Amino acid sequence: MAGRYIFTKKDLAPLRPFIDHPVGQQLIQGVVPIKKVAGPARHVELAEVELPVAVESRETPEGVPLSEVLKAVQEKVPEVKGLAVRQGRVSITFEGEPSRADRTKIEKLLSNRKGLEDLKRPAPGPIGLRGMAAEGPAALERVLKNAETPDAEWLRAFRAYAVQNLIGTKRGEKK
Repeated sequence: MAGRYIFTKKDLAPLRPFIDHPVGQQLIQGVVPIKKVAGPARHVELAEVELPVAVESRETPEGVPLSEVLKAVQEKVPEVKGLAVRQGRVSITFEGEPSRADRTKIEKLLSNRKGLEDLKRPAPGPIGLRGMAAEGPAALERVLKNAETPDAEWLRAFRAYAVQNLIGTKRGEKK
Protein backbone atom coordinates (compact mmCIF):
# COMPACT_ATOMS: atom_id res chain seq x y z
CA MET A 1 0.00 0.00 0.00
CA ALA A 2 1.35 3.39 -0.95
CA GLY A 3 2.03 5.94 1.74
CA ARG A 4 -0.04 9.06 2.21
CA TYR A 5 0.89 11.90 -0.17
CA ILE A 6 1.78 15.20 1.45
CA PHE A 7 0.78 18.15 -0.75
CA THR A 8 3.34 20.92 -1.24
CA LYS A 9 2.82 24.60 -2.11
CA LYS A 10 3.81 23.78 -5.70
CA ASP A 11 1.00 21.16 -5.91
CA LEU A 12 -1.57 23.64 -4.62
CA ALA A 13 -0.43 26.61 -6.79
CA PRO A 14 -2.99 25.94 -9.58
CA LEU A 15 -5.76 25.98 -6.95
CA ARG A 16 -4.61 29.27 -5.37
CA PRO A 17 -7.16 31.51 -7.26
CA PHE A 18 -10.03 29.33 -6.02
CA ILE A 19 -8.64 29.12 -2.47
CA ASP A 20 -8.19 32.90 -2.26
CA HIS A 21 -11.68 33.67 -3.63
CA PRO A 22 -14.24 34.69 -0.91
CA VAL A 23 -16.63 31.90 -1.90
CA GLY A 24 -13.76 29.42 -1.69
CA GLN A 25 -12.89 30.76 1.78
CA GLN A 26 -16.52 30.31 2.90
CA LEU A 27 -16.47 26.76 1.59
CA ILE A 28 -13.24 25.94 3.39
CA GLN A 29 -14.55 27.40 6.67
CA GLY A 30 -17.74 25.36 6.41
CA VAL A 31 -15.95 22.03 5.96
CA VAL A 32 -16.68 19.50 8.70
CA PRO A 33 -14.20 16.67 9.24
CA ILE A 34 -15.63 13.23 8.43
CA LYS A 35 -13.83 11.42 11.21
CA LYS A 36 -12.99 12.82 14.61
CA VAL A 37 -11.07 11.06 17.32
CA ALA A 38 -13.02 11.67 20.50
CA GLY A 39 -10.34 10.95 23.03
CA PRO A 40 -8.20 8.02 24.02
CA ALA A 41 -9.02 4.50 22.91
CA ARG A 42 -11.26 2.61 25.29
CA HIS A 43 -10.52 -0.73 26.85
CA VAL A 44 -13.06 -3.52 26.25
CA GLU A 45 -12.93 -6.90 27.94
CA LEU A 46 -15.14 -9.90 28.58
CA ALA A 47 -16.18 -10.38 32.22
CA GLU A 48 -15.21 -13.63 33.89
CA VAL A 49 -18.76 -14.21 35.15
CA GLU A 50 -22.00 -15.00 33.33
CA LEU A 51 -25.10 -13.10 34.39
CA PRO A 52 -27.31 -15.23 36.66
CA VAL A 53 -30.46 -13.40 35.48
CA ALA A 54 -32.07 -12.72 32.12
CA VAL A 55 -31.55 -9.27 30.62
CA GLU A 56 -34.62 -7.34 29.47
CA SER A 57 -35.16 -7.73 25.73
CA ARG A 58 -37.94 -8.23 23.23
CA GLU A 59 -37.92 -11.96 23.97
CA THR A 60 -37.69 -11.55 27.77
CA PRO A 61 -39.51 -8.33 28.74
CA GLU A 62 -39.57 -9.40 32.39
CA GLY A 63 -35.75 -9.41 32.57
CA VAL A 64 -33.44 -6.97 34.31
CA PRO A 65 -32.90 -3.73 32.31
CA LEU A 66 -29.29 -3.51 31.14
CA SER A 67 -29.32 0.24 31.80
CA GLU A 68 -30.01 -0.45 35.48
CA VAL A 69 -27.16 -2.98 35.62
CA LEU A 70 -24.85 -0.37 34.06
CA LYS A 71 -25.88 2.24 36.65
CA ALA A 72 -25.20 -0.21 39.47
CA VAL A 73 -21.78 -1.09 38.04
CA GLN A 74 -20.92 2.59 37.55
CA GLU A 75 -21.76 3.29 41.19
CA LYS A 76 -19.06 0.81 42.19
CA VAL A 77 -16.60 1.55 39.33
CA PRO A 78 -17.14 4.96 37.66
CA GLU A 79 -14.58 4.19 34.92
CA VAL A 80 -17.04 1.76 33.29
CA LYS A 81 -18.55 3.37 30.19
CA GLY A 82 -20.71 0.60 28.75
CA LEU A 83 -22.02 -2.96 29.00
CA ALA A 84 -23.12 -5.40 26.32
CA VAL A 85 -24.57 -8.88 26.84
CA ARG A 86 -24.42 -11.69 24.31
CA GLN A 87 -25.53 -15.19 25.23
CA GLY A 88 -25.26 -14.38 28.93
CA ARG A 89 -21.66 -13.14 28.68
CA VAL A 90 -20.92 -9.51 29.58
CA SER A 91 -18.54 -7.26 27.63
CA ILE A 92 -17.45 -4.22 29.61
CA THR A 93 -16.08 -0.98 28.14
CA PHE A 94 -13.72 0.99 30.37
CA GLU A 95 -12.05 4.39 29.95
CA GLY A 96 -8.70 2.70 30.48
CA GLU A 97 -7.24 -0.54 31.82
CA PRO A 98 -9.16 -1.50 35.01
CA SER A 99 -7.41 -2.50 38.21
CA ARG A 100 -7.71 -5.93 39.76
CA ALA A 101 -9.83 -4.44 42.58
CA ASP A 102 -12.24 -2.91 40.04
CA ARG A 103 -12.59 -6.25 38.24
CA THR A 104 -13.31 -7.97 41.55
CA LYS A 105 -16.01 -5.40 42.44
CA ILE A 106 -17.67 -5.82 39.05
CA GLU A 107 -17.58 -9.62 39.13
CA LYS A 108 -19.00 -9.65 42.66
CA LEU A 109 -21.85 -7.35 41.58
CA LEU A 110 -22.61 -9.26 38.37
CA SER A 111 -22.65 -12.66 40.11
CA ASN A 112 -25.08 -11.51 42.83
CA ARG A 113 -28.46 -12.88 41.67
CA LYS A 114 -30.43 -11.20 44.50
CA GLY A 115 -28.84 -7.80 43.84
CA LEU A 116 -29.56 -8.02 40.12
CA GLU A 117 -33.15 -9.17 40.70
CA ASP A 118 -33.67 -6.05 42.84
CA LEU A 119 -32.85 -3.92 39.76
CA LYS A 120 -35.96 -5.14 37.93
CA ARG A 121 -38.68 -2.59 37.33
CA PRO A 122 -41.72 -3.14 39.56
CA ALA A 123 -44.74 -4.74 37.96
CA PRO A 124 -47.11 -2.04 36.72
CA GLY A 125 -49.99 -1.43 39.09
CA PRO A 126 -51.17 -3.53 42.00
CA ILE A 127 -52.61 -6.27 39.78
CA GLY A 128 -51.11 -7.95 36.76
CA LEU A 129 -52.71 -8.60 33.39
CA ARG A 130 -54.49 -11.72 34.60
CA GLY A 131 -56.18 -9.66 37.28
CA MET A 132 -57.09 -7.01 34.71
CA ALA A 133 -58.48 -9.65 32.37
CA ALA A 134 -60.65 -10.92 35.23
CA GLU A 135 -61.89 -7.35 35.84
CA GLY A 136 -63.06 -7.16 32.26
CA PRO A 137 -62.27 -5.36 29.05
CA ALA A 138 -62.48 -1.88 30.63
CA ALA A 139 -59.34 -2.51 32.72
CA LEU A 140 -57.47 -3.78 29.67
CA GLU A 141 -58.66 -0.79 27.62
CA ARG A 142 -57.21 1.56 30.26
CA VAL A 143 -53.81 -0.10 29.83
CA LEU A 144 -54.10 0.01 26.02
CA LYS A 145 -55.07 3.70 25.96
CA ASN A 146 -52.39 4.79 28.45
CA ALA A 147 -49.47 6.38 26.56
CA GLU A 148 -47.12 5.54 29.45
CA THR A 149 -47.62 1.77 29.04
CA PRO A 150 -44.36 0.06 27.98
CA ASP A 151 -44.49 -1.79 24.65
CA ALA A 152 -44.12 -5.29 26.11
CA GLU A 153 -46.91 -4.71 28.63
CA TRP A 154 -49.11 -3.16 25.91
CA LEU A 155 -48.67 -6.23 23.70
CA ARG A 156 -49.59 -8.57 26.56
CA ALA A 157 -52.66 -6.46 27.34
CA PHE A 158 -53.67 -6.42 23.68
CA ARG A 159 -53.30 -10.19 23.47
CA ALA A 160 -55.53 -10.62 26.52
CA TYR A 161 -58.04 -8.10 25.12
CA ALA A 162 -58.09 -9.85 21.73
CA VAL A 163 -58.67 -13.24 23.29
CA GLN A 164 -61.52 -11.88 25.39
CA ASN A 165 -63.24 -9.70 22.82
CA LEU A 166 -62.11 -10.30 19.26
CA ILE A 167 -60.98 -13.83 18.57
CA GLY A 168 -63.60 -16.51 18.14
CA THR A 169 -66.49 -14.24 17.30
CA LYS A 170 -68.28 -14.36 14.00
CA ARG A 171 -68.81 -11.23 11.94
CA GLY A 172 -71.51 -9.05 13.33
CA GLU A 173 -71.65 -11.17 16.50
CA LYS A 174 -70.61 -9.56 19.78
CA LYS A 175 -69.28 -11.70 22.58
